Formats: sequence, structure tokens, C-alpha cells
Amino acid sequence: MDGFVGNQQDFYKEVQSLSSEKESLLEAIINIASVIQESSATTEEVASLTIGQASTANVLFKMARELNNKVGTISAETAHIKTNLITNTQKKIGFIFDIDDPFWDPTIKEARKTARAFNFYIEFFAPKTRENAVSDMLTSLRGFIDNEFDAIVISPVDSPEIRATLTEATDKGIKIIFINSALDGIEYESLIETNGYECGRSAARTAKQMMNNQGEVAVGLWYDIKISSIEQRGIGFIDELENNSNIKVHRYDVHSNPSESEVARYIEAIRKEHPNVKYIYATNGNWGRALGEYVKKYNPEFEVMCVDFGSEIAEYIKSGNIKAAIAQRNFSWGTMSLELLEDVFQGKQVIKYTDTGTYEVNINNISIYERRI
Repeated sequence: MDGFVGNQQDFYKEVQSLSSEKESLLEAIINIASVIQESSATTEEVASLTIGQASTANVLFKMARELNNKVGTISAETAHIKTNLITNTQKKIGFIFDIDDPFWDPTIKEARKTARAFNFYIEFFAPKTRENAVSDMLTSLRGFIDNEFDAIVISPVDSPEIRATLTEATDKGIKIIFINSALDGIEYESLIETNGYECGRSAARTAKQMMNNQGEVAVGLWYDIKISSIEQRGIGFIDELENNSNIKVHRYDVHSNPSESEVARYIEAIRKEHPNVKYIYATNGNWGRALGEYVKKYNPEFEVMCVDFGSEIAEYIKSGNIKAAIAQRNFSWGTMSLELLEDVFQGKQVIKYTDTGTYEVNINNISIYERRI
């Protein structure tokens, strides 16, 4: 009997040892997953740095080329022992964003640096609210046209009045660079953006991973204001999940301005109509921040993912109130726009379209990406 009891005790110890080894194995697998995510984040940041360095190199090249041209002009003139006053007229460029939002801060920062390099005069404008976006944007456009600006870099709100005013601008020789999205039928030099549809598909792939490719998700689509890139982020997200996943998608019409009452209405509708929704996708940073704040206050039984990444969204990710953000390389748009315009002013052909891509930010890689904001 004593031998039997001893064997049972030894067997129990072996089982305990196996259980301990299982926990160690699970912890190792989790650590491997984290390392893989950090490695992926590092790769994406290298891509971002490459874009930034390429832009800087292009600026330096153009400065050197311009200096060489001026030195050549001086040499030719002095050879004939004559001097002429050569007036270098400073080009005026207006930037118009679709809304006054921290999202545009990196764009403005880099544009200011590049403008100094090219000796451009630049002004910035953004509507304070979505409700007055069209009228405010029209006022700004009219000011740039009347003051004979040489170019306008614009993230447009789509309306017949804005289309008509941009057409008037191009008729007067003002060069147009679109950022974030373009308007059909308007003559422009180049479009620099994050492809909205592909951005939405990237968000959907992140959702599939977070949701283990099953469950229900809600997405809000704007009904009051049309901005093509933001609209496409919703469409790409829906298409990817409906065609390539087991996840059920529920669409909701939402106001572009996520006031506290609008957020509450949206959440209440989801709970009433689709109580099994565990994730909500926001197509822009403003809605992402609003939903993150809701999670922070009420700790509901759903998680949030969004497009756009900035300092506030970073804090929501670190506190667990936003699960993931699909970030854009908007820091590069200001520099790229001015680089292109430098070539346009010299009569050179430029690239018509540039997609600067996206990358995912989550709790495992945020320490790498938040250095950029």
C-alpha cells in the first residue's frame, strides 16, 4: 500500500511539473508574438524614415541645383563685365486642410522647414468645425485667389461650390496639389495621400487578427459631409470583412462631428440592434478619440480601433481604451507637396500620384512609433 501511495504522489508531482511547463510554454509563445510585433513595427518605422530621408535628399538636391544655376548665371554675366539686377520673386503657397485637427501638426511642421529651404512664403488654414467647413474653406480659397497665390495645397471637402472655386483658381494659373483626397474634374499637378480603400482593408486585416476572424463589428459612415478618402476607409473595411472573413459587419450612419450626444446615440443603437458587437471601427482620428474617451469613462464591453495616430490616441492606446490605430505618414505630405511645386514652377513634369501607405500601432509597438508625434 505504501508503494502505491508513493507512486501516486510521484505521479501527482509529474502532473504538476507538466502544468508548470505548460504555463512556461504559453508565456514563451506570448513573448514570441510580442517580439514579432515589435520587429514588424521596427520595419515599418524604417520605411517611414526612408520616406523622410528621401524627401530631405530631394530638397538638398534641388537646393544644390538651384545654387548651381545661379552661380552659372553670375559667371555668364560677369564674363561680359556687365551686371543686372535679377529679382527672385518669392512664391506664395497656401495650405488648406479639411478640419483644424492635431492630425495636421506633423504636416505643418515639415512644410515650414521645407519652405525655408526653397524660399517659399506659405500660409495655413483649416476650418474650426465640420458644420462650417464648406463656407470657411471657400472664404480661404477666395483669399488665396484674390491675393494671387502661386499654388494651393488642399485636403478638400467635396461640394459644388468648392469645385467651382478650384476651377476658377486653375483658370488663373494657380497650381493645385491635392493631399488626402482629390476632386474629380479639377485640374491638378499631383495627389499625395493614404489610399483610403487600402487603408480600410488594412484596418480590416487588423480586426480579423484581433477578433480571431469571428464575431461582429460596427463601423460608422459619415452622412453629412463627403470626404472621399474617409468614405473609402469605411468601404474598404467593409469589403474586406464581407468578402474575406467570418466577421459580420454592421454599418451605421454617423455625424462627422462626434459630439458626446452623437457618440451616446451611436452606442445605444449598437447595443439595441446588435448587442453582440465587440469591436467598433472609426474611420478618422476625431471619432477614434471620442470613442476612446467613451471607453475610458464607461468601460463598455467593446473595444475600439481607428484610423489616424497622434499624441491623444497614443495615450488611449497605452491606457487600453483604444486597441489599435492605423497610422498614416502625413508627416511627409508637407515636404512632398513643396518638392513637387519646386519642380512645377521650373516647368518640369512631376509624379501624378503618391500613396504613402499605413502601419498599425498597438500596445506592443507604440514605444517605437510615438517618437514621431
